[in-house]
Amino acid sequence: MCYSHKSIIVAAMLTAGALYCSAQQLAFLSFAYRLPGGASAAVAGGGAIPFPATSTGSSSSVSLLVTNQGTNLSITAATVSNSAYAVSPATASLPGGATTPLTITFSPTTAGASTATLTLTLSSTETVSFQLNATAVVADFVTSYSISPNGNQTVVTNQGTILFPSTSVGQSATATFVITNQGASAGTVTSASLAASSSAAFQITGRPLLPAQVNPGNNLAFNIVFTPTTTDLQTGTLQVTLFGNNYTFVLQGSGSGASYTYQTIASGGSTSALQPNGTIAFPDTSLGSTSTLNVSITNSGNAPGQIATATVNGSSFQRTDTVPLPITLAPGGTLTLTITFAPNSVGALTGTLIVGSAVFTLQGNGLGPNLTFQFQVAGTTVSVANQGVVNFPNTNVGSSTTASLQITNAGNLSGTINSLNVTPNSAFSAKFPSLPATIAVGKTISIPLTFAPSAVGSLTATLTIDSSSITLQGVGGTPALVSGYSFTGLGSTVTPLTQPAVGLTLSQPYPVAITGQLTLSFNSGSFADDPTIQFATGGRTVSFSVPANTKTAIFGTSGTTVQFQSGTVAGTIVLTPSFSLGSVDITPQTAQPLSTVVAAGAPQLTSANLGTLAATTVQLVINGFSTTRSVDTLTFQVTPASGSNVENTTLSADVTSAFSSWYQSAPSDAVGSQFSATVTISVSGGTTDAISSVSVTAMNSNGTSQPVSVALR
Repeated sequence: MCYSHKSIIVAAMLTAGALYCSAQQLAFLSFAYRLPGGASAAVAGGGAIPFPATSTGSSSSVSLLVTNQGTNLSITAATVSNSAYAVSPATASLPGGATTPLTITFSPTTAGASTATLTLTLSSTETVSFQLNATAVVADFVTSYSISPNGNQTVVTNQGTILFPSTSVGQSATATFVITNQGASAGTVTSASLAASSSAAFQITGRPLLPAQVNPGNNLAFNIVFTPTTTDLQTGTLQVTLFGNNYTFVLQGSGSGASYTYQTIASGGSTSALQPNGTIAFPDTSLGSTSTLNVSITNSGNAPGQIATATVNGSSFQRTDTVPLPITLAPGGTLTLTITFAPNSVGALTGTLIVGSAVFTLQGNGLGPNLTFQFQVAGTTVSVANQGVVNFPNTNVGSSTTASLQITNAGNLSGTINSLNVTPNSAFSAKFPSLPATIAVGKTISIPLTFAPSAVGSLTATLTIDSSSITLQGVGGTPALVSGYSFTGLGSTVTPLTQPAVGLTLSQPYPVAITGQLTLSFNSGSFADDPTIQFATGGRTVSFSVPANTKTAIFGTSGTTVQFQSGTVAGTIVLTPSFSLGSVDITPQTAQPLSTVVAAGAPQLTSANLGTLAATTVQLVINGFSTTRSVDTLTFQVTPASGSNVENTTLSADVTSAFSSWYQSAPSDAVGSQFSATVTISVSGGTTDAISSVSVTAMNSNGTSQPVSVALR
């Protein structure tokens, strides 16, 4: 035996070993089948697998369970010899120790017995086959319907009509559709649906999960619900696939009830159809005017209907008819509503009319001016509404801030301003245009405003523009105080019963005009005031002004000084100025008044006059004042007439008591220390012809006055 022959023998041995191993692996495979809903039954290679009776147009399935108790294998092909059968999957893995299912499906198209061979090819190149045995039968079914709740069952065939009763709009009628299997075998209902062209009034409810098998003697049912939305005839199509065949049924029903059509009627009588959710358009209408449209509602249905409510919303629209609601409309009956448009603002305005469940949009355009306000100050522009507030920057008293109010006509007709006013106008002022002022559409007028506070703190005023008002608001700040001042023209003492003048000068000019008041007060040295001490203009106060950027106070219209009466009572006259900017006191905190003294001194006689002259008596009226409000002695010096011999030419009288009484009396309080004394001198042993004149002096503790004389001849 040669070497090459030995190699061939080895190869043959390997092939035989491979075949041996395959046979061994096939020996470890076992098979079983399972009918639907049944238990598994063992089957050997070459054995038969039965199928249940199956209706034509439907299908039935059997599971083949392959158990591998050996090493891993696979099915490389699974085939059947009859097209009425199918196996899935066509290939599969057979892991060792596992069971792998295959599904065999029988779908007959003709009745009668049917057989086939199932062949499984293994990865070991071995094959195993089984005989498939089945019978195809023809199912027999009936379709019918009944109307709930008490309708009779009515048979309906393919292309037949399922007729619903007349149903009130918004209500429902239900038909129960029944599929009954009267045959000897089960059948399958694959689908049941409404065609896309069907009215939305038809709906399927209670439909079972499809496809569904219907066994002999059993039925399958579901509901078809008809809910009409109109009174028209409504149709639909039910499509059902029964036992492999398609069937069509017509659905038909009519709604009953009221149905409404709407139209608008213009003032001229022209009409326009109107649909719910549509728009009722009014003509453009000026503010203060109205436009009216009628809306007619007709019952175009086949039953009476009730209009319960008709509501208008929108502040510019209202119902102005007097139709009482609710009201019932017979078929063909008509109700007419009147809607009035009275625009309350300029531009497009909308509202709604709600009649029952129907909603309509009301639309109109208001014509007129629309004045808007904008406030401009310090480079900022702010919109201001009627009853709004305009804030000015804080401004010191004596200064001012300017702004402007822009009034723009944003309407669609020219507008006119007839009235403009600022109240109160102490801190706020405006420069108004000539009235009435017309503002064209899209145009603007500007009103200059000025804030010049005269007081510290929050200040307000009201700017009135016809019927609109705007609050003007600002805060007045504290101004600078006067830096200082001095008096001119008056020394530290003043002579009684004179009218000295005094002036007032600022240390530095003030940048704005200011006003002031000079107040005179008197500190008496005699425990009594002298009301005659007052300014020449009257009273003890006098006003003055200081023009802007000057220093000299102006009294009255042009005087730079003011006079005052020094009076007749000893004491100190004090002059105190105060300075104001508006209502704000700007007097320096270190202000110093001016004091001037009326000195205490001897009495002063201002005149002596002859009173009544009799034969033996001479009456003298002596006038004068005493700054200490005291006189102790009056001394009379008599000058005899020529050729007369008069004894006792010097006479003295103690008048302390008389003058004390006078100065304590109320009349004396009004004249300071002035007095008028009447003295009678008697002549004994002769006549007054002997006297030429009489000289009088008055004396108190401070000295004696200068004499005054009275001539008798």
